[in-house]
Amino acid sequence: MDRYLIHEIRTREGIYKVDYNSLANLPESPDGIEEGEGISIVSGQSGEKIISLSPGTLKDIEDLMDKVFPVTPEILESSGFGVFELGTSVTPELSWRVMKGSSEVQEYQVTLFTKTPEHSWVPGVPQEGTGHFVFPEVSQDTSWRLLLETPGEVVIGPLSSEFRRYRYYGVLQGDPGEVTENLVKGLQRDLQTTKTYQKTTLRSGEYFLFAVPGASNLIVRHSGTDAIVDSRTGTLSVTGASGSYTYTWVLVPASGNSWTFIITNT
Repeated sequence: MDRYLIHEIRTREGIYKVDYNSLANLPESPDGIEEGEGISIVSGQSGEKIISLSPGTLKDIEDLMDKVFPVTPEILESSGFGVFELGTSVTPELSWRVMKGSSEVQEYQVTLFTKTPEHSWVPGVPQEGTGHFVFPEVSQDTSWRLLLETPGEVVIGPLSSEFRRYRYYGVLQGDPGEVTENLVKGLQRDLQTTKTYQKTTLRSGEYFLFAVPGASNLIVRHSGTDAIVDSRTGTLSVTGASGSYTYTWVLVPASGNSWTFIITNT
């Protein structure tokens, strides 16, 4: 227990210093001793009053301090976590420190737990904590937890690296005619997994193209009336880092007026 956490106790009778080494540091010939449950109050030769705590009482205070000043990890730097394009790989890194109150904990053990589509939370070999970890290179969905034993246990995580194909979307100023791979890959893109698109407003004469990986039933609805809007749909092959893959697309038609739509996947 860090000694600075409790260094004196103030009462109506005076200020008492706390001795965490129990009887070892008490004066050899104290002037007076008052006994309590687990507590000895000693008046030394200089008149200074010292409180000596029994092991049981000290443990109670340590437990209280652990609640008041819990051990907490702080992330300093991280890379390689998040969502990445399927077909690529990443080597995540993490730097952290472990704090108790305002002091950094220097000695602790770290155990890495790994979760993959094939295995659930497999523990690694415990090692001394250094505040920095380079994770194995991964190219499939993987999650990690770091168990820090300080003593007591705290966890960093879960941290994850996920891999997805892009989805594509964007406004077109006219009817594109044939929907091609080059047209689709020229749109905006993101790695979101949802196959729906939230409310978007088109101005008069504008079209909207939305393409997602895999087989989907994309439906365009008028956001004001919830009515289904007749829209062109189709499939095409789009090449990414993981190779060619079939995409489903829907072309939201233009209107003579500004209007708002949503795209659902049913």
